[in-house]
Amino acid sequence: MVDYEAKRDECVIVALASRKDRRVVTVRDSCAISVISRVLSRIRNFETEMERKYQRVGLGVGAFHNPPRAKYSEETKNLIKLLMEESKLSMMQRKMIQEAVDKGESLPPSIDRTKKTKAKVENYQVKFPNAWRRRSQDTIISSGAYEREQYRRTAPLPNKEKQKRHLACMMAFGKDMPETPHGPKILHRAKREPEIPENADFLNDLAQGIRERIDFLNDMESLGMGKKYRPIIQQEIAQKIRLMESLDNQTSDQLRKEEFYEVKDERPSSKLFPLTEPGQN
Repeated sequence: MVDYEAKRDECVIVALASRKDRRVVTVRDSCAISVISRVLSRIRNFETEMERKYQRVGLGVGAFHNPPRAKYSEETKNLIKLLMEESKLSMMQRKMIQEAVDKGESLPPSIDRTKKTKAKVENYQVKFPNAWRRRSQDTIISSGAYEREQYRRTAPLPNKEKQKRHLACMMAFGKDMPETPHGPKILHRAKREPEIPENADFLNDLAQGIRERIDFLNDMESLGMGKKYRPIIQQEIAQKIRLMESLDNQTSDQLRKEEFYEVKDERPSSKLFPLTEPGQN
């Protein structure tokens, strides 16, 4: 028959020796928990084997999803408590080990240490001049001291014309009225060229008008007032001649043979006509 009590005492002595050696137990966090879990697993295995030997397994105990649980003695609990105090575990780790001991469960083989993410601090290097002195204007401009941040509009511009119309409708009708439909706004209208009739009567009328102006100019020159009316009459005659030339090329050839062109290009004479007829004093 195996002496289980002696084996359990041997396991406790090994744990105490490791604590006295202070090479394994003094390791913090995961190392200490792994040592405690190994001690608990060895004690649990011996005590579970001893209970299986002398006690009958109950209904529903020992299955795959419900393994048998060990019952630790007071000496084992005190040993675990002493190891936790010397290893300086946190309260959360102590609580987890204590719950495992009370329930008779085994501890995980290792526990990862809590990793604290340290915020990266960017080191900005500020360059100071070697000698404090006045800076030139070019140096200041190149450093960007005069640069301003450009304003950028985030909201769209309000439609002032629409707001004016809305206010006018509210003042007149008490409500917003729909807009009156309008056609497309024409900013620049094309100039209409004068329509020129193509009949021969119009050409005769132009020729008659030119002859009348020539007769009028001759009368004014006989009265000594040709210098006053000659530029005006010549301008009107030249305008009518250009209009006749634009109508028909054949007509322009016939006009060149007549006396119209002579009157158009004629220069005023420097001789002054008397106001009275010769021989009258």
